[in-house]
Amino acid sequence: VAFLEAHQEYDLVGAGIYFIHQSNTSIKRRALKGEHSDYLYIYRLFNCPFYHPTIIFRAKIMQQFRYDETFVSAEDYELWSRMLNTCKSYNIPETLLIYRLHGNNNAERKRTIQRKNVQTIYQAIFQHFGISPSKEELATHMLIWEGHFAPYTTIELEIIEQWLIKLKKILENKTCESVERVIKDVWFSSCKRRIPKAALQTISEYRKSSLSDWGNLSIRQKMVFRLQCLAHEAVFFPLFKLIKTNFKRSA
Repeated sequence: VAFLEAHQEYDLVGAGIYFIHQSNTSIKRRALKGEHSDYLYIYRLFNCPFYHPTIIFRAKIMQQFRYDETFVSAEDYELWSRMLNTCKSYNIPETLLIYRLHGNNNAERKRTIQRKNVQTIYQAIFQHFGISPSKEELATHMLIWEGHFAPYTTIELEIIEQWLIKLKKILENKTCESVERVIKDVWFSSCKRRIPKAALQTISEYRKSSLSDWGNLSIRQKMVFRLQCLAHEAVFFPLFKLIKTNFKRSA
């Protein structure tokens, strides 16, 4: 509220979130990348740009926009995507909400329906940008979303890289701002979702990719990236678990 009062040019604002699992033993802190409107305008092409429970927006906005209840398990994503066509937005880079995850959440029970609706949202955003992806390209784009639920194979990651390179060129030709930063962030996140037992190869391939932002990563980001890639390697897993536990305590 204070942010909107101080910045009249913005229409909606979100923030970071703490996820608490059912067991109460694990807490994940999530702060969405990209604070500014131009980044979120592009980022919505890959994922929901806000955490729904953190959103606050001006009353006048709801006079122009309404939830489309046909987008089961993706109503918020669809709404924010439409809003960002014309509304200026911002993500406060702070964790301002604690949210408990339950086994009966809609996103878990209705994954198939959610996938279909997310694909429809992607198609609408592509249309807004004047992009007409082929059936194969749209399927590859869906892989980026599906990476949140299952790790990629080596071939899938290679296909995603080629699609991101092509998409980057298309969006840059349309003079969209923040394209390079968003694409590099998506590639970075995708590499961390590769199948187990391919960690060392993933790190090497990420660094060699034209989408790599390795040179601009902080020492901490490089360390975390390496640890996340190695997390599933049997020989490294106990060490990773210990470091992760100590890191949470210090945070």
